[in-house]
Amino acid sequence: MRTTCWILLTLTLGASLIPGAHLLSETEALNAFKKNLSDPQNVLSTWNANQADPCSWSHIVCNQDKKVTEVFLINSQLSGHLVP
Repeated sequence: MRTTCWILLTLTLGASLIPGAHLLSETEALNAFKKNLSDPQNVLSTWNANQADPCSWSHIVCNQDKKVTEVFLINSQLSGHLVP
């Protein structure tokens, strides 16, 4: 699952380097990811779509610029599918 999260973040954040590319905000991208997961332990309960700053969410690591650098979900018992 950790590899899957890195792939999602790499694709989402890396697309910002393409001029004119439509990009979801980090909050939108993370909530789209969450929407397709089964979370039986409710580990993503702090992921709030109405909150613009995901750096305060559990399992999220941000850099000094308030950009998401890591989603740490090891042993979270999440399941689901990634969709484009």
